[in-house]
Amino acid sequence: LCGGTSSYEVDETVKKITSQMKAEVEKQANESFSTFEPIEAMTQVVDRYLLFSVVAGTNYFIKVDVGNEKAVFMRVYVLTWALHCRWDHFGDLSLTSIQTGKSVNDKLEYF
Repeated sequence: LCGGTSSYEVDETVKKITSQMKAEVEKQANESFSTFEPIEAMTQVVDRYLLFSVVAGTNYFIKVDVGNEKAVFMRVYVLTWALHCRWDHFGDLSLTSIQTGKSVNDKLEYF
């Protein structure tokens, strides 16, 4: 089950997620960024069913300023709860998708 997206403040959580995902975003984009600052965010609460387990988490959609009026959009799944999973995975991050070729003026939407 998935919920709709909601605006989310660029707080310390978003900044931490952005920082932790920088290397993976650069790898997928095949580009290095000297600037990598979150400027907008949205969230979506999701449940996933994997085999006989239920896991709950949040998708973070983050617009990242990469300099020169350019932006990268990233979607990061953060595991927040797991049934029948090891508890040491709480807070695991997974870069689900990125969009490059964006401007800081482009609207952040579900992708």
